[in-house]
Amino acid sequence: MHVFILSASADSAARAAGTLERSGYATETFETMAEATAALPGSPRAAAVLIGFAPAEVTDYAEALRAASPAHLPIIAGATTAARIRATLEAGADDVFDPRSPASLLARLAVAERSADGRELIANAADAIFSLSPDGHFTEVNAEAERLTGYPRDELLGMHFSRLATEEYLEPLRSRLGEKLSQSPADGQQAGFI
Repeated sequence: MHVFILSASADSAARAAGTLERSGYATETFETMAEATAALPGSPRAAAVLIGFAPAEVTDYAEALRAASPAHLPIIAGATTAARIRATLEAGADDVFDPRSPASLLARLAVAERSADGRELIANAADAIFSLSPDGHFTEVNAEAERLTGYPRDELLGMHFSRLATEEYLEPLRSRLGEKLSQSPADGQQAGFI
């Protein structure tokens, strides 16, 4: 995985790059958003690490980086307090790490890599795959799901599953979804078939 580092501090960027490179990651450090967004189109498997930015800045960086990325780009931002972690996640970061701990950054990147592997598996699956939010809205679909439903991805995302079900299947699907949600772990993550 290629890691793009944007930091408010050159020292913090250098420390993060050193840690990541010693662990086998390819890194690039940028001082400006324009430099980072220009480099993204050639990096289909990448993550962005933001260090030392306020939540409002995380929002701006996350939007610009994702708009420039050819594929899903995980945004991992540094935060140390509970309030700052919450605000950073609400601002658009996919994950947070403790900037004082190199192990924290490495762990969060490992999670991003596993997620990328899963996204690739889903994207290339021969079967239609839909991921639902707890309230029944599509949060992820693959190309086969688009072909099967006739809807493009951007229309399917956020759509409630009931719009695709016929009346005879709607109640059994709602019931099965309710069962799955009642079995879900506390963090809301659930894999399975409905």
